[in-house]
Amino acid sequence: MDADPAAVSERTIRDSVLSNLCSTDATRDILEEDIAMRYSYVFTGSDQTVDLEFTNDDC
Repeated sequence: MDADPAAVSERTIRDSVLSNLCSTDATRDILEEDIAMRYSYVFTGSDQTVDLEFTNDDC
């Protein structure tokens, strides 16, 4: 991710990803099969990462 890690909260990333996961049929089908989806975000020029996991319960 090409952004200042101090300017982007984990909650903002989570909300953005979650809205797409829960509204897309293909990803909903995966989540409904009890398969967790994991996302890792790396910030350019930083060693900071944001690791997120989503399950069907999140939707």
